[in-house]
Formats: sequence, C-alpha cells, structure tokens
Amino acid sequence: MVILPGSESLWEATFHDVIEAIQLQLGFDYYFGSVTAVVAVLFFAPITILGNLLVISGFYKDPNKNLRSPSYILLTSLALSDFFVGAVQTPLTAYYWIDSFIEKRFPFSFTILLSVNGFVGLVSILHLLALSVDRFLATVTPLKYASTVTKNRVYFTVACIWGYSLVVGCVTAVLEKIISGGTLLAVHIVIPCTCMIYLNTRIVAEMRRTSRELNSCVITEQSKAFENRERKVVKLVFLVLSVFVMCYLPLCVTLILVFFCGTCNLKALMYVYAMSGTLLYVSPLIHPFLYTWRLPKFKEALLRYLKSHSSSTPGTVINCKASYNLNNRSENNTDVTNIATQQMNYRL
Repeated sequence: MVILPGSESLWEATFHDVIEAIQLQLGFDYYFGSVTAVVAVLFFAPITILGNLLVISGFYKDPNKNLRSPSYILLTSLALSDFFVGAVQTPLTAYYWIDSFIEKRFPFSFTILLSVNGFVGLVSILHLLALSVDRFLATVTPLKYASTVTKNRVYFTVACIWGYSLVVGCVTAVLEKIISGGTLLAVHIVIPCTCMIYLNTRIVAEMRRTSRELNSCVITEQSKAFENRERKVVKLVFLVLSVFVMCYLPLCVTLILVFFCGTCNLKALMYVYAMSGTLLYVSPLIHPFLYTWRLPKFKEALLRYLKSHSSSTPGTVINCKASYNLNNRSENNTDVTNIATQQMNYRL
C-alpha cells in the first residue's frame, strides 16, 4: 500500500502526491517498471497507427461511398480515437516516463497525462457502448432500425461522445484529488461495461429466440443461415467482452490493491500496474481486426481503393463495382418472409 508522507490521508492527496510517495518508497525500481512498460507500448504504436489509418482511409476514400451507413460511421470514429492512442497518447506517455527516468524528475504534471489518457480512453469505451446499442436495435427492432438509427443521429452521437469525453478529461485534471478523479474515471468504466454486458446478452437471447421460431416454422434454409449468423454473433460478443475485461479489469484491480491493501508488496504491485497499464494499449491495436477487418463490405471497399490507385487498367475497378452491386442487390432483398435472416444486415 502507498504510504503518504506526514499526516496526509489518501482522501486529501492529489495524483502528484501519490506519484511522489511511490517514488520515495521504491526509488529506481518504480521508474524501471514504468520504462519497461513504455518500451512494450512503443512496439504497439506503429501497428495501431497503421491499422486504424487504413480503416479511416477506407471510409473516406471509398470510391462508391458504400460505407456511409450508421455502423460504419461509428467504426470509423472508433478507429479515429484508436489512431490518436497510437499517434498522441503513446508518445506522450513514453516521453513522460522516459524523461522521468533520465532526469529523475517529472517533465509535467501527472494530471495532464491522466487527463489525456482519460479523454482518449473514454472516447474508445463510449464508442464500444454505442456499437453495442447499434447492434441491439438492429437485432431487437429490425423493422424500426432504419428509421431510428439515421446518419444525422449517429453523427450527433459521435459529436456528443467526443465532446463529453473531453469534458470528463478536463474535469479529471481540475479535480486533482486521487479519490474524486479516480472515482470519476472508474464510474465511466464500470457503467459502460455493465451496459455492454446487458445489451450483448440481450442480442444473443433475441437471436436464439428467432432461431427457435424459424425451426418451428420448418424454414430449413433460412434456419440454417440464421444459425450460422447466430454462432458468429455469439463468438463476436464473447470476443468483444473478453477484450474489454482483459484490458481494463487488471488495471482497476491493481490500483485498488495499491491504495488499500496494507499487506501487499508495493514493489510487486507497481510492476503489475505497469504491465496491466500496457494492456490498455492492446485494445486500440486489435479493434480494427476485431471489428472492421472482419466485414466483407469494408474489405471490398479498401481493395477497390487500393486497386484504383495501383492499377492503370480500368477494367479491374469496373469488375469490382459490378460484383459489389450484385452483392448489394442480394443484401437489400428484405421481403416479409425473409425478414428474420435479413435483420442482422441492418447493422452494417
């Protein structure tokens, strides 16, 4: 547990007070663990930047503008926040800890670093929550989805996510107190996580209900197609929740132990804290592969964009457009008898 100097209590301490107290207790070991984590994070940054930059480029450079659906808008905004993690948050964090290690002093206030991390992290978390809401509406109310989830509403939601996250990040820096600021950030992790678990559980339950109805109606082809979709959605839900918990839970648990566990070894906890903090940078690295790169429409759009810039033969692009139009016609066939198998297509 952190031992604060003098009579100062944890309830009155600022983030900077806690950092200095840990430094006094551990000395060089504290910096060594942090720098070790920074080195690992710097390996993630180029992959994070490249993967999310391709997602953003695929959205804005799509020749036929076929990626302007609400779900793709949310995915692109998520990729933009993850791009900032690799391009801004990672270098800033690396500079803070490496300069502290070399100069044996802090280059700027820790609350600034915490504010930036809180802002970018909250943007990513709220986008994951928005995507869960999007999938929930597409699954539970497929007939109302197109009229409920419009492009204008999604753009407004994206603007609110960025604006609200910026406000929370600034408020965290202004509060300075470890308890008030830490509680504010913890609430914005626990509540979205709880909502995501509930929404994704409802999605799986609704798909299983629809699958049973199709089986009872003896619609063999539609039932098999929907069962395949159900398995894919269940797998995706499991991956999404597992990644979220894996990236955020270790850090939250470690911080609680650092501040409140009197019998725990502080040196060991700070090493665990450094490594668990590294996991926060794994999430934006795998988001493009977990969400966007799995989608056929996005892969086709990006392939067309790359071919249009690398090939001088127009026939390649024309053939791609023709094949994509055929796919669109098949996906938009939403008559009443086929509505059950088409409801998941509303998502993307």
